[in-house]
Amino acid sequence: MLTFRRKIVSTFMVSVMSFFLLSAGGDTFHVVGADEYQDIIRGFKGKPALVFLWATWCGWCRREMPHIRTIAAEMKGRVHMLGVSLDDPDSAGDVEEFVRGQKLDFRQVIANPESVGELRDAIDPYWSGGIPALFIYTKSGFRTISLYGYSTAGEIRAGLKKVL
Repeated sequence: MLTFRRKIVSTFMVSVMSFFLLSAGGDTFHVVGADEYQDIIRGFKGKPALVFLWATWCGWCRREMPHIRTIAAEMKGRVHMLGVSLDDPDSAGDVEEFVRGQKLDFRQVIANPESVGELRDAIDPYWSGGIPALFIYTKSGFRTISLYGYSTAGEIRAGLKKVL
């Protein structure tokens, strides 16, 4: 029983520590699973949120990046932004360099490849896992809009307008 309790406390502390590390704004390239993702979304309450799933190797993601960067700048302070890279965590340095080169000035994390299925279900059970993908949450933390595949800036703005 003591071992079981210790495991629960340990798991909880790892989740809490991951959340605070992500919130700190410093080195934000941490690996997250479904639980950590949900903690982040719960922490976003009070403002709508836009979550962008992408990878450095995804051509359509790269094409969508300028829209995301522009919208992040336009919505700064009004919308929480989160980028979730589906790159291999071993390439976190490359991901960080890519994000800096794209001038993406919002929180970024890397999806845990060992729990991608759970993460997919936590984000949107109807999502196939294809990228790019955008998910828009209300200020109460409910996912209301899912945009699968490449989205134009107009489509993203229209989705955000519904939750602002």
